[in-house]
Amino acid sequence: MKKVLILVLFFIIFAQSAFSAERTWEPNRYGVATSEKDNKATIFDIKTNTVVKTVQTGKVPHPMAFTPDNKKLYIANRGDETLTLVDMLNFVAIKTIQLKWKPSCVAVSHNGRLLAVTARDASEVAIIDTSSDEVIRKIPISQPQEAHQNTPLHGLSMTHPIWTEDDSFLYINIVPKSLIIKIDTKSFDIVSTIQTPTPVHMMYVLGDKLYAIGQGKRMMHLPPGVAVYDIKTDKEISYTPIPLKEGEPPLGHHACFAGGIMYLANMGNTSEPWGSTIALLDTKTMKVIKTLEGPKGSGHPLVTPDGKYVYVSGHGDNRIFVIDTTKQEVVKQIKFAEKEGVGHGCFFSTDGKSYYVVSNAENAVFAVDTTKMEVAAKIPTGEFPNDMSINFMDAYK
Repeated sequence: MKKVLILVLFFIIFAQSAFSAERTWEPNRYGVATSEKDNKATIFDIKTNTVVKTVQTGKVPHPMAFTPDNKKLYIANRGDETLTLVDMLNFVAIKTIQLKWKPSCVAVSHNGRLLAVTARDASEVAIIDTSSDEVIRKIPISQPQEAHQNTPLHGLSMTHPIWTEDDSFLYINIVPKSLIIKIDTKSFDIVSTIQTPTPVHMMYVLGDKLYAIGQGKRMMHLPPGVAVYDIKTDKEISYTPIPLKEGEPPLGHHACFAGGIMYLANMGNTSEPWGSTIALLDTKTMKVIKTLEGPKGSGHPLVTPDGKYVYVSGHGDNRIFVIDTTKQEVVKQIKFAEKEGVGHGCFFSTDGKSYYVVSNAENAVFAVDTTKMEVAAKIPTGEFPNDMSINFMDAYK
């Protein structure tokens, strides 16, 4: 009997060792795609382009944020009032964090200590301590009217929270009010309220400047644009409207920076008719130097690690448009799927040899070989994968 037990224990230990050796953990190796219709997160290995684990989440999982060491992943469940915390060392959900309102977006501070969660249906921002994974503060979002008087902003739509590079401040955008709220991260007090020319979807902090991507307003015939603010004074430095083709709907979405140029995508709408303009702006003058035709629903431009190309995915398309940053021209259109429809996540492998895009129309992540500029693999996901990430910085893209 003892011999049998010893043999059983030996085989268990051997099997565990073999499994651990087979999936050696490395940062920036495991991507995650969240599927909104079956409430799952698909974890895949970008070295083998295979699925390694599927994790159950809350309802309608969408945006997510890694800690800087890639060991934890926080998934916002937009269909209920929770976050799902995933242990990325063991690929298991280890905690459900209660919020008491539906989350919109999430971002971890650069030092990895705090997680900001914006609300989808409330006038609060939650701050979570990543060491305890508990909510330590809920910040009421209000608009100053007069001295000693604040007016709560009810029924807010807040998208992407952004921390400054030194984590001193947290910026929250209030979409319907065309406002940016600045929060001091020591006191968690609102220290400034910035009125923007149009509703802001995404913000970027580079050095001492805040770049706010304006959506535009279709009913008021306002084009998308980018406003630049001085972080120290909160004063507007410049505002640049983006020229669109006649009849193209405005919905400025995301941007990226390469070689002194900002590449800004106009998504246009959340369905037909889509936008497709990619505007190139000189970051010194913030003037538009040219516009390019991108994919339908142009949403997420992303620069290659070597800075030579910008890949642009489109929410209403099945093609990636590749822009040569030297020529400033589209040099390739890569058809990666048969059906049109792209989620909100995309990323490059650390070495830049692979680019990943998520198709919510085909329930899959596609890997693109950036040397050949062709599809290298199709990785199955759950139903309607609408976001994807691989590391901490994806929340800032």
